[in-house]
Amino acid sequence: SDNFVDLCLYLVRRPNAKDATDDDIRDPAISTIIAAKHHKFSRAEVKWDTWEQEMFGYVKVVKHFGSLITAATVDYPPGSGTCKIGIWGDSATAIGRWARLTVPDATINHRCAKARRFYSWSEKVAGTVYWNLDLRHFPGEVLSLPHMMSHMADLLLDRHDQMQRAARGEQRPSARQLNDA
Repeated sequence: SDNFVDLCLYLVRRPNAKDATDDDIRDPAISTIIAAKHHKFSRAEVKWDTWEQEMFGYVKVVKHFGSLITAATVDYPPGSGTCKIGIWGDSATAIGRWARLTVPDATINHRCAKARRFYSWSEKVAGTVYWNLDLRHFPGEVLSLPHMMSHMADLLLDRHDQMQRAARGEQRPSARQLNDA
């Protein structure tokens, strides 16, 4: 969706996150959803490029789940050979930029909103250098739950708009139209 970013945190019982698959996430015998977060983009955020919106989602992962991830993986530092964190996204550009995200050591243009935003994000995710993580690109439809959640949100907004119009008397939808929405 262009209006939302949805995040899901799963526990997948695999020895190494690099071996996890989408089928593993769908298998309740080895996978449990721990948390889900949803963010509706503001009017300004909707104007961002798609990869920026996706990158914002990764920053939200760190903000909401970072302490838990850090505590749960403290015994698996980078270079230990065992990866316990997988971050999957449907934007190859955002995944590539995430892998190179660092806190800038040069002067940034503070007048530029994008530069300030990226600097802020870099600071927020700086601790992930201590995470042994697997960044992976998957098409949106493969990342089933977040993909489904973002499109459900679009449907809910459409339904809300229909009901608002009906309440204002602009166009009263039939019961069938409301049920089909």
